[in-house]
Amino acid sequence: KGSLDSFGGFAECNESYEAAAIRELKEETGLSTTDYGELVYLTSSPAKYLFQDEYRTITSCFFWAKIYDFSKIKPSDDVADIRVIKIDEVSFDQIFAQDVKVGLQKLQTFFSQYLK
Repeated sequence: KGSLDSFGGFAECNESYEAAAIRELKEETGLSTTDYGELVYLTSSPAKYLFQDEYRTITSCFFWAKIYDFSKIKPSDDVADIRVIKIDEVSFDQIFAQDVKVGLQKLQTFFSQYLK
């Protein structure tokens, strides 16, 4: 609470990471696949996740997609608020999870190297 994060969640049994990302985006933002472009895989990062008073090791996978209309985004599920921040203006001090920092750093690299 009180820190920046990315959209995300857990893959269900027999669910691909891409399908999980699509489902989580729908659950947390209301966006359907027609509201954004193709998912582009960025990177993965190990992380610790607190579940029932026990830390578990997980692997976070990060994807990027172009959102066509930001006005369609509505916070729901466990999302309190949604802010759109330019990737070069992200304050990493406001991000709690190290794996999310890794994902956002990869996104910054992606934009600086491939989308000049």
